[in-house]
Amino acid sequence: RLIAAAGIGQQQQQQQQQQQQQQQREQQPDTGQQQQQSPRLTLFQKLLLIKVSREDLLIAAVQHYISTQLGPSFTEVPSTSLMDIYLDSSPYTPVIFLLSQGADAISDLNRFAASEGRAVGQGLQVVSLGQGQGPVAEGLVKVAMKSGDWVCLQNCHLARSWMPQLAQLVELLQETARYKDTEQQLHPSFRLWLTTMPVDYFPGSVLQRGVRIALEPPRGLKPTLLRSYTALPPGCLSAFNKTGKAQQWQRLVFVAALLHGLVQERRRFGALGWNIPYEFSDSDLACAVQTMQGILQETQDSSTLTNRGCGSVPGSHLGGSAWEAMRYIVGQINYGGRVTDANDRRLLSVIMEQHLQPSVLGSNHRLTSSGMLLQAPTGDDVTSCISQIKALPYSDDPALFGLNPNASITLNRQEARNLLDCVLAMQPRMAAAPAATPAAPTRRPVSAAARRPISSRPKSAAAAAAGQVVT
Repeated sequence: RLIAAAGIGQQQQQQQQQQQQQQQREQQPDTGQQQQQSPRLTLFQKLLLIKVSREDLLIAAVQHYISTQLGPSFTEVPSTSLMDIYLDSSPYTPVIFLLSQGADAISDLNRFAASEGRAVGQGLQVVSLGQGQGPVAEGLVKVAMKSGDWVCLQNCHLARSWMPQLAQLVELLQETARYKDTEQQLHPSFRLWLTTMPVDYFPGSVLQRGVRIALEPPRGLKPTLLRSYTALPPGCLSAFNKTGKAQQWQRLVFVAALLHGLVQERRRFGALGWNIPYEFSDSDLACAVQTMQGILQETQDSSTLTNRGCGSVPGSHLGGSAWEAMRYIVGQINYGGRVTDANDRRLLSVIMEQHLQPSVLGSNHRLTSSGMLLQAPTGDDVTSCISQIKALPYSDDPALFGLNPNASITLNRQEARNLLDCVLAMQPRMAAAPAATPAAPTRRPVSAAARRPISSRPKSAAAAAAGQVVT
């Protein structure tokens, strides 16, 4: 037995030595001869290999490929301000917001109008289209053409029967641009804003003549946080700098943005996230921030804030009733007003209970049971906070949403298949060949005519006499 045991020990030592040698060989740089014997795969070949073997990792591999080939900026959601859109527009070209589930354009427009000295009813006219609202909207637009007001027509997809009149109204804007008489021209400050879902009956002529902006909620917790901080009103983070509550307020703003991202991103997991895909929007986040700001203003001043699990943090005293008020107003009224399923309401209550508690104001609050700490950006400068959020990892841990790690596998596979379906849909279409040669597919007639030599095109009578080819 001792001899056998000694033999086993020698075998284990040999195996360990072999493993160490193998690791050293892998860590050594490849020479030119080794590269010729076993050539490395290109990045695109690696994508093909990942597609075959690990389809759930394809999205991350595609993002890495695009970031390597084109740059990191091509994998980030671009943030376009309404000021840039406004400068690109004119009184004769409408601005069209193409909405998607969870996107909200009117709140951003209201903030931008306020920065330009306009408010709803005072320089900004807003009409929500629906039954009987078409003539009202048309009258407001014709009056604003001369007064210089902004007109926003919301939910154009709900007024299907009025879409022909909208096309005629935009055509009228284009016709006035050709008038030489200054009295018939539009006011230089006039703007027409349209919001609509992508529907097939929206006039194509309006889309061609307007400035189109596609609004869709960002995908991923990190892009959601970036968009939430970008949409904060000016001076929001510095609202409590003079009261000694700046640190608590900045963490509460981050908690509100984090909660908004969690409830939105759970929709991506389908039935694992919510039983019903609710349309949470940016207006819910704005209401949550206002609620927290109001509750924080009503609290009594004290030298330190001491709560369970939080330690000593300078600021104001937030008692248990304040946290209960936040959980009820934000969870049950603000976000809970959209939730109709009983199990979803229970889940929403658990999420609010986990993140709206005194420990979030300290540095030891854990987001998950595995020990992931809450790392809120510091400072009252939005630009600095955005740069700190950009340093966060791009991939989301399913534990952040209270889900099993296997949930991300199903989600990533579904998103990878959707990506491939979109790529295939953009491929050139092949037309059927004539009956005489069914086995030889040809391209579309327009493409074939464009590739024909100029000399083979027909000549008109005058051009033939002059020896010129009609182009």
